[in-house]
Amino acid sequence: MIWLALSVLSSVIFGSSLKIAEKAGRDRVVVAFANYLFGAVLAAIYLLVYAGWRISWPTVYVGAIAGVTWVAGLITLMVGIKEVGLAYAVSLARLAVLIPVAACLILWDEQLVGIQIVGVVLVCVAMLALCSRAAKREGKITTWGVTLLVMIFLAHGCVKFVMKLYKEVAVNKIGHVETAAYMMVLFISAAILTGIWTFAARKKVKAGDFIYGAAAGIPNILTGGFLILALDALPGSIVFSFWDGVCVFLLSILGVVVWKEKLGVRGVAGIVLTLIALVLIKWGE
Repeated sequence: MIWLALSVLSSVIFGSSLKIAEKAGRDRVVVAFANYLFGAVLAAIYLLVYAGWRISWPTVYVGAIAGVTWVAGLITLMVGIKEVGLAYAVSLARLAVLIPVAACLILWDEQLVGIQIVGVVLVCVAMLALCSRAAKREGKITTWGVTLLVMIFLAHGCVKFVMKLYKEVAVNKIGHVETAAYMMVLFISAAILTGIWTFAARKKVKAGDFIYGAAAGIPNILTGGFLILALDALPGSIVFSFWDGVCVFLLSILGVVVWKEKLGVRGVAGIVLTLIALVLIKWGE
């Protein structure tokens, strides 16, 4: 459980760092590129010092695929926010937790008791309530908008699905070394893609953007690493639903306390449902 708690903490710090970068007017794409590049360097240094570059083939090919899914999630979300609005885009991204949870139950035959199933459902409802606090989009959503929502759902679902896949295909019990190697490959793959995006779009790369991105890279790579270790100790269906629920809950609280965001009736309902859901998930263990 300690790995799951550390992953949640790192994720909240990462989300807060992105919020700070946004408030500072930093370019999201350049920040993302710097974040992945710096994270890859950190993982490489760890491997060089402590592990001597021991990397298995499943770590290489699954890590490379994972990097593609992370960037796909970023791109679809950024385009989706612009085309269909923040509320719809973020809600679908959060609801995508259903994909890895369903995969854990169907493909890997994980078992949930009835009370945990109720908890997972409540997590999804709570996340929709919390995410829909954002300003509504004016006008109707076009066919392209619907397509984008589907793409957001699939891309963000694949991010966690591939993490679970890695845990299942790893040659041995996953330890710190393999986790660091996996995250290094993932971040290298994502850095290459976001780097191509940065220079193809002729983004102006500023030192400030790199500083913010590098600062975000530390909690980001720790989030993924701790989540992999949590998957090696707990059922994926529990890990993903608990992780998403707690992260959204804590970030919503931070939004209200630190950035003076309005919670509203839906936000309060979402927080209450999240707390109930987490109690049910934990109670069913």
